[in-house]
Amino acid sequence: MIDIKTVLVLGAGASMEFGFPSGDELAYEICRPDAPASAQEYHESGTSIEKKFATGLGFDWKDVKRFKNALAISQLSVDAFLENRKDNNFYEIGRCAIAKVLLACEKPNRLFIGKQPYVHFEDMRAENRKEQRAGNWYKLLWERLVDPYHTDGSTPESCRLSDRFGKNNLSIITFNYERSLEYFLFKALQNNTGMDDRECVETFKKIKIVHVYGSLGLLPWESEEGIPYDSNVNDSGIVRKAANNIRLLRSGETSESEALNSARILLRDADRIFFLGFGFDQMNIDRLLQGIRGRLSPGNVYGTSRGLSLVCLSRIGRIMSNKTPLFRGLQSDYIYKLLHDSVTLV
Repeated sequence: MIDIKTVLVLGAGASMEFGFPSGDELAYEICRPDAPASAQEYHESGTSIEKKFATGLGFDWKDVKRFKNALAISQLSVDAFLENRKDNNFYEIGRCAIAKVLLACEKPNRLFIGKQPYVHFEDMRAENRKEQRAGNWYKLLWERLVDPYHTDGSTPESCRLSDRFGKNNLSIITFNYERSLEYFLFKALQNNTGMDDRECVETFKKIKIVHVYGSLGLLPWESEEGIPYDSNVNDSGIVRKAANNIRLLRSGETSESEALNSARILLRDADRIFFLGFGFDQMNIDRLLQGIRGRLSPGNVYGTSRGLSLVCLSRIGRIMSNKTPLFRGLQSDYIYKLLHDSVTLV
Protein backbone atom coordinates (compact mmCIF):
# COMPACT_ATOMS: atom_id res chain seq x y z
CA MET A 1 0.00 0.00 0.00
CA ILE A 2 1.01 3.61 -0.48
CA ASP A 3 0.66 5.36 2.87
CA ILE A 4 2.79 8.43 2.13
CA LYS A 5 0.78 11.16 0.41
CA THR A 6 2.06 10.67 -3.14
CA VAL A 7 1.33 12.47 -6.42
CA LEU A 8 2.35 11.23 -9.86
CA VAL A 9 2.65 13.88 -12.59
CA LEU A 10 2.49 12.25 -16.02
CA GLY A 11 3.69 13.47 -19.40
CA ALA A 12 3.54 11.82 -22.82
CA GLY A 13 6.61 9.69 -22.07
CA ALA A 14 4.73 7.87 -19.31
CA SER A 15 2.52 6.02 -21.78
CA MET A 16 4.85 5.59 -24.76
CA GLU A 17 5.65 1.97 -23.89
CA PHE A 18 1.92 1.25 -24.24
CA GLY A 19 1.84 2.43 -27.85
CA PHE A 20 1.09 6.14 -27.43
CA PRO A 21 3.10 8.84 -29.23
CA SER A 22 5.50 11.37 -27.78
CA GLY A 23 4.74 15.02 -28.42
CA ASP A 24 6.87 15.02 -31.58
CA GLU A 25 5.40 11.73 -32.76
CA LEU A 26 1.85 13.04 -32.30
CA ALA A 27 2.65 16.01 -34.55
CA TYR A 28 4.19 13.65 -37.10
CA GLU A 29 1.16 11.36 -37.13
CA ILE A 30 -1.09 14.35 -37.76
CA CYS A 31 1.14 15.85 -40.48
CA ARG A 32 1.98 12.70 -42.42
CA PRO A 33 0.44 12.37 -45.91
CA ASP A 34 -3.15 11.19 -45.95
CA ALA A 35 -3.83 7.55 -46.74
CA PRO A 36 -5.16 6.81 -50.22
CA ALA A 37 -8.56 5.26 -50.58
CA SER A 38 -9.01 2.00 -52.44
CA ALA A 39 -8.53 2.23 -56.18
CA GLN A 40 -12.27 1.93 -56.79
CA GLU A 41 -13.17 4.56 -54.17
CA TYR A 42 -10.57 6.96 -55.51
CA HIS A 43 -11.70 6.44 -59.07
CA GLU A 44 -15.34 7.04 -58.15
CA SER A 45 -14.89 10.05 -55.88
CA GLY A 46 -11.40 11.37 -56.64
CA THR A 47 -10.74 11.69 -52.91
CA SER A 48 -8.74 10.09 -50.13
CA ILE A 49 -9.87 8.43 -46.90
CA GLU A 50 -8.62 11.38 -44.87
CA LYS A 51 -10.37 13.93 -47.08
CA LYS A 52 -13.65 12.06 -46.73
CA PHE A 53 -13.18 11.89 -42.96
CA ALA A 54 -12.41 15.62 -42.70
CA THR A 55 -15.53 16.39 -44.69
CA GLY A 56 -17.52 14.18 -42.33
CA LEU A 57 -16.32 16.33 -39.42
CA GLY A 58 -17.46 19.46 -41.23
CA PHE A 59 -14.02 20.81 -42.21
CA ASP A 60 -12.98 22.22 -45.55
CA TRP A 61 -10.16 20.05 -46.91
CA LYS A 62 -8.19 23.13 -47.91
CA ASP A 63 -8.21 24.30 -44.29
CA VAL A 64 -7.05 20.86 -43.11
CA LYS A 65 -4.14 20.93 -45.57
CA ARG A 66 -3.19 24.45 -44.43
CA PHE A 67 -3.31 23.27 -40.81
CA LYS A 68 -1.07 20.26 -41.48
CA ASN A 69 1.42 22.33 -43.43
CA ALA A 70 1.63 25.05 -40.75
CA LEU A 71 2.03 22.49 -37.95
CA ALA A 72 4.79 20.67 -39.82
CA ILE A 73 6.75 23.89 -40.37
CA SER A 74 6.20 25.19 -36.81
CA GLN A 75 8.47 22.53 -35.23
CA LEU A 76 6.22 22.70 -32.15
CA SER A 77 4.13 20.12 -30.35
CA VAL A 78 0.48 20.17 -31.37
CA ASP A 79 -0.51 21.66 -28.01
CA ALA A 80 2.01 24.51 -28.23
CA PHE A 81 1.08 25.16 -31.84
CA LEU A 82 -2.63 25.43 -31.03
CA GLU A 83 -1.97 27.68 -28.04
CA ASN A 84 -0.15 30.18 -30.26
CA ARG A 85 -2.71 30.28 -33.07
CA LYS A 86 -5.70 32.60 -32.80
CA ASP A 87 -7.81 31.07 -35.58
CA ASN A 88 -10.67 29.01 -34.16
CA ASN A 89 -10.83 26.78 -37.22
CA PHE A 90 -7.27 25.53 -36.63
CA TYR A 91 -8.13 24.96 -32.98
CA GLU A 92 -11.09 22.72 -33.88
CA ILE A 93 -9.15 20.86 -36.57
CA GLY A 94 -6.30 20.33 -34.13
CA ARG A 95 -8.49 18.94 -31.38
CA CYS A 96 -10.11 16.47 -33.78
CA ALA A 97 -6.72 15.45 -35.17
CA ILE A 98 -5.40 14.79 -31.65
CA ALA A 99 -8.51 12.80 -30.75
CA LYS A 100 -8.37 10.64 -33.89
CA VAL A 101 -4.70 9.69 -33.43
CA LEU A 102 -4.96 8.96 -29.71
CA LEU A 103 -8.25 7.04 -29.91
CA ALA A 104 -6.55 4.73 -32.42
CA CYS A 105 -3.82 4.04 -29.82
CA GLU A 106 -6.22 3.04 -27.04
CA LYS A 107 -5.85 -0.74 -27.40
CA PRO A 108 -6.38 -3.09 -24.41
CA ASN A 109 -3.94 -5.65 -25.84
CA ARG A 110 -1.13 -3.15 -25.29
CA LEU A 111 -1.86 -3.04 -21.56
CA PHE A 112 -2.68 -6.59 -20.44
CA ILE A 113 -0.56 -9.64 -21.02
CA GLY A 114 -3.66 -11.83 -21.13
CA LYS A 115 -5.13 -10.03 -24.12
CA GLN A 116 -4.59 -11.19 -27.69
CA PRO A 117 -2.48 -10.59 -29.66
CA TYR A 118 0.77 -10.98 -27.73
CA VAL A 119 2.93 -9.20 -30.29
CA HIS A 120 3.34 -6.05 -28.19
CA PHE A 121 4.48 -8.03 -25.16
CA GLU A 122 6.89 -10.08 -27.25
CA ASP A 123 8.42 -6.85 -28.55
CA MET A 124 8.56 -5.38 -25.05
CA ARG A 125 10.16 -8.52 -23.64
CA ALA A 126 12.86 -8.42 -26.31
CA GLU A 127 13.55 -4.74 -25.56
CA ASN A 128 13.58 -5.35 -21.81
CA ARG A 129 16.18 -8.11 -22.18
CA LYS A 130 18.25 -6.03 -24.58
CA GLU A 131 18.24 -2.99 -22.30
CA GLN A 132 18.40 -5.13 -19.12
CA ARG A 133 15.38 -3.38 -17.71
CA ALA A 134 12.01 -4.36 -16.34
CA GLY A 135 8.83 -3.14 -17.98
CA ASN A 136 5.20 -2.18 -17.50
CA TRP A 137 5.17 0.36 -14.70
CA TYR A 138 1.35 0.22 -14.70
CA LYS A 139 1.64 -3.35 -13.41
CA LEU A 140 4.22 -2.27 -10.81
CA LEU A 141 1.90 0.47 -9.60
CA TRP A 142 -1.01 -1.97 -9.38
CA GLU A 143 1.07 -4.36 -7.29
CA ARG A 144 1.94 -1.54 -4.89
CA LEU A 145 -1.67 -0.43 -4.60
CA VAL A 146 -2.89 -3.87 -3.53
CA ASP A 147 0.20 -4.89 -1.52
CA PRO A 148 -1.06 -5.79 1.98
CA TYR A 149 2.05 -4.33 3.64
CA HIS A 150 2.28 -0.70 4.67
CA THR A 151 4.93 1.60 3.20
CA ASP A 152 7.21 1.11 6.21
CA GLY A 153 6.94 -2.68 5.94
CA SER A 154 4.79 -2.99 9.05
CA THR A 155 1.93 -5.42 9.70
CA PRO A 156 0.02 -6.34 6.55
CA GLU A 157 -3.58 -5.38 6.07
CA SER A 158 -6.02 -8.23 6.53
CA CYS A 159 -8.85 -6.53 4.62
CA ARG A 160 -10.06 -7.45 1.16
CA LEU A 161 -8.15 -6.36 -1.93
CA SER A 162 -10.86 -3.84 -2.83
CA ASP A 163 -10.61 -2.24 0.62
CA ARG A 164 -6.82 -2.04 0.42
CA PHE A 165 -7.03 -0.39 -2.99
CA GLY A 166 -9.28 2.35 -1.63
CA LYS A 167 -6.96 3.08 1.32
CA ASN A 168 -4.01 4.17 -0.82
CA ASN A 169 -2.80 7.75 -0.46
CA LEU A 170 -2.23 8.36 -4.16
CA SER A 171 -3.31 11.05 -6.63
CA ILE A 172 -2.44 11.39 -10.30
CA ILE A 173 -2.02 14.54 -12.39
CA THR A 174 -1.73 13.91 -16.11
CA PHE A 175 -1.07 16.18 -19.07
CA ASN A 176 -2.15 13.37 -21.39
CA TYR A 177 -5.55 13.10 -23.06
CA GLU A 178 -5.56 9.33 -23.36
CA ARG A 179 -7.07 7.19 -20.60
CA SER A 180 -4.83 4.12 -20.49
CA LEU A 181 -3.88 4.27 -16.80
CA GLU A 182 -7.41 4.61 -15.47
CA TYR A 183 -8.57 1.88 -17.87
CA PHE A 184 -5.76 -0.42 -16.71
CA LEU A 185 -6.38 0.13 -12.98
CA PHE A 186 -10.17 -0.09 -13.27
CA LYS A 187 -10.10 -3.33 -15.25
CA ALA A 188 -7.46 -4.84 -12.95
CA LEU A 189 -9.58 -3.95 -9.92
CA GLN A 190 -12.76 -5.30 -11.48
CA ASN A 191 -11.27 -8.58 -12.66
CA ASN A 192 -9.51 -9.21 -9.35
CA THR A 193 -12.62 -8.62 -7.27
CA GLY A 194 -15.56 -9.56 -9.47
CA MET A 195 -17.29 -6.27 -8.63
CA ASP A 196 -19.78 -4.84 -11.10
CA ASP A 197 -19.23 -1.41 -12.67
CA ARG A 198 -21.14 0.50 -9.98
CA GLU A 199 -19.27 -1.11 -7.07
CA CYS A 200 -15.95 -0.75 -8.83
CA VAL A 201 -16.50 2.95 -9.55
CA GLU A 202 -17.13 3.66 -5.87
CA THR A 203 -13.78 2.09 -4.95
CA PHE A 204 -11.84 3.39 -7.94
CA LYS A 205 -12.77 7.05 -7.50
CA LYS A 206 -10.93 7.11 -4.14
CA ILE A 207 -7.79 7.62 -6.24
CA LYS A 208 -8.06 11.08 -7.73
CA ILE A 209 -7.00 11.51 -11.36
CA VAL A 210 -6.78 15.03 -12.82
CA HIS A 211 -6.44 15.57 -16.57
CA VAL A 212 -4.98 19.08 -16.68
CA TYR A 213 -6.06 19.83 -20.25
CA GLY A 214 -9.00 17.45 -20.47
CA SER A 215 -9.16 13.93 -21.87
CA LEU A 216 -10.77 11.93 -24.66
CA GLY A 217 -13.85 11.75 -22.46
CA LEU A 218 -15.32 9.79 -19.60
CA LEU A 219 -15.22 6.02 -19.90
CA PRO A 220 -18.52 4.07 -20.13
CA TRP A 221 -18.56 3.10 -16.43
CA GLU A 222 -18.24 6.79 -15.50
CA SER A 223 -21.13 7.97 -17.65
CA GLU A 224 -23.83 6.53 -19.90
CA GLU A 225 -22.54 8.97 -22.51
CA GLY A 226 -18.95 7.78 -22.01
CA ILE A 227 -16.59 7.03 -24.87
CA PRO A 228 -15.40 3.40 -24.94
CA TYR A 229 -11.74 2.45 -24.80
CA ASP A 230 -10.83 0.99 -28.23
CA SER A 231 -13.48 3.08 -29.99
CA ASN A 232 -14.17 3.10 -33.71
CA VAL A 233 -11.90 5.91 -34.93
CA ASN A 234 -13.62 5.91 -38.31
CA ASP A 235 -16.78 7.18 -36.65
CA SER A 236 -16.61 10.96 -37.03
CA GLY A 237 -19.23 11.38 -34.30
CA ILE A 238 -17.03 9.64 -31.72
CA VAL A 239 -13.96 11.63 -32.79
CA ARG A 240 -15.84 14.93 -32.54
CA LYS A 241 -17.26 13.96 -29.14
CA ALA A 242 -13.79 13.04 -27.85
CA ALA A 243 -12.28 16.24 -29.26
CA ASN A 244 -14.83 18.34 -27.40
CA ASN A 245 -13.38 17.08 -24.11
CA ILE A 246 -9.90 18.44 -24.90
CA ARG A 247 -9.38 21.78 -23.16
CA LEU A 248 -6.27 23.62 -24.33
CA LEU A 249 -5.42 27.03 -22.92
CA ARG A 250 -4.78 29.50 -25.72
CA SER A 251 -2.50 32.52 -25.81
CA GLY A 252 -3.96 35.34 -23.73
CA GLU A 253 -6.35 33.11 -21.79
CA THR A 254 -6.12 32.91 -18.01
CA SER A 255 -4.35 29.85 -16.61
CA GLU A 256 -7.05 29.42 -14.01
CA SER A 257 -9.18 26.31 -14.43
CA GLU A 258 -10.78 23.79 -12.11
CA ALA A 259 -8.35 21.09 -13.22
CA LEU A 260 -5.25 23.25 -12.73
CA ASN A 261 -6.43 24.46 -9.33
CA SER A 262 -7.09 20.85 -8.26
CA ALA A 263 -3.62 19.85 -9.46
CA ARG A 264 -1.95 22.66 -7.53
CA ILE A 265 -3.73 21.68 -4.31
CA LEU A 266 -2.62 18.06 -4.72
CA LEU A 267 1.00 19.12 -5.26
CA ARG A 268 0.93 21.62 -2.40
CA ASP A 269 -0.29 18.99 0.05
CA ALA A 270 1.88 16.11 -1.20
CA ASP A 271 4.70 14.55 0.79
CA ARG A 272 6.23 13.01 -2.32
CA ILE A 273 5.97 13.90 -6.02
CA PHE A 274 7.10 11.93 -9.08
CA PHE A 275 7.34 13.55 -12.53
CA LEU A 276 7.18 10.61 -14.96
CA GLY A 277 7.79 10.93 -18.70
CA PHE A 278 7.33 14.68 -18.36
CA GLY A 279 8.80 17.12 -20.91
CA PHE A 280 9.17 20.04 -18.46
CA ASP A 281 7.72 22.57 -20.91
CA GLN A 282 8.22 25.97 -19.29
CA MET A 283 4.60 27.03 -19.82
CA ASN A 284 3.27 23.83 -18.21
CA ILE A 285 5.66 24.15 -15.27
CA ASP A 286 4.70 27.78 -14.69
CA ARG A 287 0.99 27.00 -14.84
CA LEU A 288 1.27 23.96 -12.62
CA LEU A 289 3.36 25.62 -9.93
CA GLN A 290 1.65 29.02 -10.02
CA GLY A 291 1.23 30.23 -6.44
CA ILE A 292 2.63 27.06 -4.85
CA ARG A 293 6.28 26.93 -5.95
CA GLY A 294 7.56 27.95 -2.51
CA ARG A 295 5.12 25.67 -0.70
CA LEU A 296 6.35 22.35 -2.09
CA SER A 297 8.49 20.10 0.07
CA PRO A 298 12.07 20.56 -1.25
CA GLY A 299 13.95 17.32 -1.72
CA ASN A 300 10.80 15.20 -2.03
CA VAL A 301 10.35 15.65 -5.77
CA TYR A 302 11.68 13.04 -8.18
CA GLY A 303 11.57 12.66 -11.93
CA THR A 304 12.73 10.85 -15.03
CA SER A 305 14.66 12.57 -17.80
CA ARG A 306 15.35 9.76 -20.25
CA GLY A 307 15.17 10.92 -23.86
CA LEU A 308 14.82 14.63 -23.10
CA SER A 309 16.62 17.16 -25.29
CA LEU A 310 19.54 19.27 -24.10
CA VAL A 311 17.21 22.28 -24.03
CA CYS A 312 14.85 20.46 -21.66
CA LEU A 313 17.72 19.29 -19.47
CA SER A 314 19.04 22.85 -19.29
CA ARG A 315 15.60 24.06 -18.24
CA ILE A 316 15.41 21.43 -15.50
CA GLY A 317 18.91 22.42 -14.40
CA ARG A 318 17.70 25.96 -13.81
CA ILE A 319 14.81 24.67 -11.73
CA MET A 320 17.22 22.60 -9.64
CA SER A 321 19.81 25.37 -9.21
CA ASN A 322 17.53 27.72 -7.29
CA LYS A 323 18.36 28.53 -3.67
CA THR A 324 16.02 25.73 -2.65
CA PRO A 325 16.33 22.98 -5.30
CA LEU A 326 12.96 21.49 -6.18
CA PHE A 327 14.18 18.05 -7.20
CA ARG A 328 15.79 15.54 -4.91
CA GLY A 329 16.77 13.47 -7.86
CA LEU A 330 16.30 13.36 -11.60
CA GLN A 331 17.00 9.94 -13.07
CA SER A 332 17.85 9.08 -16.66
CA ASP A 333 16.50 5.58 -15.97
CA TYR A 334 13.21 4.17 -17.13
CA ILE A 335 10.09 4.92 -15.09
CA TYR A 336 9.88 1.36 -13.78
CA LYS A 337 13.41 1.54 -12.37
CA LEU A 338 12.82 4.92 -10.69
CA LEU A 339 9.69 3.67 -8.95
CA HIS A 340 11.11 0.28 -8.08
CA ASP A 341 14.55 1.09 -6.74
CA SER A 342 15.86 3.66 -4.28
CA VAL A 343 12.70 5.78 -4.23
CA THR A 344 10.37 2.82 -4.39
CA LEU A 345 6.66 3.22 -3.79
CA VAL A 346 6.70 0.30 -1.34
